[in-house]
Amino acid sequence: QLLGRGGLVLFGRRRMLRHVRSHRPQVVVSTYPATTMVLGHLRERGMLAIPAYATITDLGGVEFWAHPGIDLHLVMDSRCIGPVEGVAGLGNACHVRPMVDAVFFEARSRGAARRALRLPAEVPLVVVSGGGWGVGDIEGAVRTVLRFPYAHVVCLAGRNAELEAQLQSAFAGVDRVSVCGFLDEMSDLLAAADALVHSTGGVTVLEAAVRGCPVIAYGFPAGHLGAVTREMVA
Repeated sequence: QLLGRGGLVLFGRRRMLRHVRSHRPQVVVSTYPATTMVLGHLRERGMLAIPAYATITDLGGVEFWAHPGIDLHLVMDSRCIGPVEGVAGLGNACHVRPMVDAVFFEARSRGAARRALRLPAEVPLVVVSGGGWGVGDIEGAVRTVLRFPYAHVVCLAGRNAELEAQLQSAFAGVDRVSVCGFLDEMSDLLAAADALVHSTGGVTVLEAAVRGCPVIAYGFPAGHLGAVTREMVA
């Protein structure tokens, strides 16, 4: 971990500092842990004069998102405050409302959402997603859901064009499966769904939580995602 952080700082700090200075901002907000590491280093050593904040959208493994040089970490659940403060110091974490689009907080009936998306009105509807990157055993998740009679699956490949093509081929002619790439209609889709099957946690899970859509973790890749899933369950 220390070696990885050292490499990020070594190769990223000068470029990051040039980029920030070119925009002359009053504050910098990081939304990704690698960026947070670099900004925290610059802030800690006095090379960055303006405040630097960091958002943490995962619910587990949050220590990897934190740095003592960051002025304030914004976390999505109060349980995350302790682990972040263990890295960054007391008072360095704040629980905020989940950072998702405001439309997710607006009331939306299941029937209206299904009509808007032209999805079946009466059958169980399950969304399978690997996040924006389209990672995890997505095909396996779809095949598992299809074991349930009548269930319809909306399978999201995110911005992974190779995965989308693979899924289109694997489920060609299967009427109960709709394969899509990245969607802007996630608010309606999660309002329409009976469950979300997800492999990575992160923002999609936050969106589902706000919408009240149950989440099932399935086939996540190796790494910190096991910790993320355990915290999701808790």
